[in-house]
Amino acid sequence: MRRAVIGFLVAPVAGVAVSTLAVLPSEFYGLWWVYLLVGSAIAYLSALVFGLPAYLLLKRVIRLQWWQVIVAGALCGLPFWLVSEYPYTTAYFRNQGMTNLALYVVSGAIAGFVFWLFTRGQAPSNSTPHTDAKVPPN
Repeated sequence: MRRAVIGFLVAPVAGVAVSTLAVLPSEFYGLWWVYLLVGSAIAYLSALVFGLPAYLLLKRVIRLQWWQVIVAGALCGLPFWLVSEYPYTTAYFRNQGMTNLALYVVSGAIAGFVFWLFTRGQAPSNSTPHTDAKVPPN
């Protein structure tokens, strides 16, 4: 559980930090810290509202693989993109809409992967440990 908490604290910031450098054009690098502050607030909210329930639900059923957590992280960014870009007919949306979509999705995917790095190897909550040892007959 401790690794999941640490992953929850680190992953959203890491996702925003890396995705802003990867997605935004270099002329925005001077404003990187603004994107980091605002983006981290959105990322933590997204992780809390969407990521945490998804993680708690899925870890009961399956042992999460890296690609599943990356996809879930990317999907966690979509609701906030949909809300922030509405209405979809503005000049801002025509100019920045797809860049913002990439920013939200890439940030979520990176955050998901960082979270998985902290939590990998954890068995589902309801699983029993598997041993290869032979049980002697009674």
